[in-house]
This record gives sequence, structure tokens and C-alpha cells, in this order.
Amino acid sequence: MRVSSTSKSMRMIAALSGIVILLSCGGGGDSTTAPSTNPPVTPPPSQPNTIMTAGNAFAPPTITIVAGTSVTFTLPFNHNAEFESSAISDLGFGVSAARTFAAPGTYRFRCEAHSSSYSDGMSGTVVVQ
Repeated sequence: MRVSSTSKSMRMIAALSGIVILLSCGGGGDSTTAPSTNPPVTPPPSQPNTIMTAGNAFAPPTITIVAGTSVTFTLPFNHNAEFESSAISDLGFGVSAARTFAAPGTYRFRCEAHSSSYSDGMSGTVVVQ
């Protein structure tokens, strides 16, 4: 009996389908999963002496620097930095700019839209030594 080429093709497809099914089923009955070989995702390191926002919070909320150091504030369109001290000029909404803190002290700031005082809500502190 002669086998047609169509019949051979059909058997070949059936055999390959069976192999694919077996390979996709995995190994055995072990239901544990191997630990991931991918390293955990970590955020990029923050820039030194930079204050940014994370939601409705400053990040970091407190920074300590030495006198004469500049701090860069990177603020999106919906946040500003209003300083309690008149020695430091305020930063408007959506501004990215640096402020230099010449004298030692504690300089508190807040986002006018998201804080009612300099010690709650979206507020922060620059400690100058």
C-alpha cells in the first residue's frame, strides 16, 4: 500500500503538534517556581542636593547641607516651594532652580497648594550646618 504525500503531511503535523503540547506543559508535578534570576528593579539614585516631588510630598523631605551649598528644586507644574524665611526667595509652580543657603540654620518650605503650614502636609526642611 502506497501512502500519499497528504497523509504523510498530516502525520507530520500531528506528531509536531504532540511535541509542542508536551513541551508547553512543563516538566513534572513540582509546583514550586524557581526564583527569578532578574535583579530587583530599583529607582535611579537621586541627585545630590536635589529636592523633587513624589506625589504630594517633597523627596527627600529633609536635607542637611553645609553653609554655602546650593540645593536644586525640581518642581512639576502643580507644586511650588514657598520659604518661611525671607532670606530665601520662593520658587514658582513648575520651576526647576537652585537656591544657595549661605548661613547656618533651619529653612522650612512648603507647597502653597498642598500645605496649610510649614510643618504639615507638603512641607520640607533644609538644615544648614
